[in-house]
Amino acid sequence: MMIYTGTSWSEKYQIDCRDLGVGMMSSPVDLVHPDTIPKDVRVSCDNGAFRHYRDKTQFDEKKFYDWLNGIERDVDFVAVPDIVCGGEESYEFSKKHVGNITHKKYFVVQDGMTFDSVYPVLSECDGCFIGGSTVIGKCEGWKWTMAPHFVETCHSIGLPVHMGRCPGNLNGLFSAINIGIDSVDTSTLIRNQRLWRIPKLNKMVKEQMVFGVC
Repeated sequence: MMIYTGTSWSEKYQIDCRDLGVGMMSSPVDLVHPDTIPKDVRVSCDNGAFRHYRDKTQFDEKKFYDWLNGIERDVDFVAVPDIVCGGEESYEFSKKHVGNITHKKYFVVQDGMTFDSVYPVLSECDGCFIGGSTVIGKCEGWKWTMAPHFVETCHSIGLPVHMGRCPGNLNGLFSAINIGIDSVDTSTLIRNQRLWRIPKLNKMVKEQMVFGVC
C-alpha cells in the first residue's frame, strides 16, 4: 500500500520520505508547490475540498485550476473536486469537473454513494478516492463501513482505491492494508513527526504475512 503524507519544505523530511517510499499529498491551499518537491518523492494532488468544508468557505474553482494547470512535474493522481459528505450533490458537482482534468484522476465518493450509483462517472476516471464522514483518528464512520464495498467493486473493473485522511497510527494504516486499499494519505506522519511508524508498519505486515493474517 502506498502512503502519502503532508508536504514539507524540510530537506530532511523530503529525504526521509524518499528513503521510506512515502509520497506527499499536495493541494491548492498548500504553501509547498508540487514542483518544489524533489522528483524522487512521489506526489499526488488533493483538491482542497476538506479545507473549504472545515472553514465553511466556497470551493475556489479558479484557484484550483490555476494551481493544477501550473504543475509541470508528474503526479500520481488528482482528486476530482467534490463536496465533503455531499452525497448526490457531490456526485453532480464532481461530474462537471471530470472532463476538465488532464492528469490521472480519481473520483471521490461521499456518504450515500454506492458503486452502482456512481459507476457512470467513476468508470471515466483512473481510480476511486474514498472520502466521506469518519471519526477523526479512528477506523469508524461511513468511510470505513463502505471501504470494503468500493475496494471489491472497483478492483473488479481494474480501478485502484485510495482512502483520504486515514488515521496515521499503526492501527489505521494496518486496517487499510487489510481491507485492500491501494493507497492512503495521512498528514500525521509529517505534522506530528511520526515517519518512524513506517518501518514499524512494514515489520508488522511482514510478521502478519508469516502467520497468514494478511
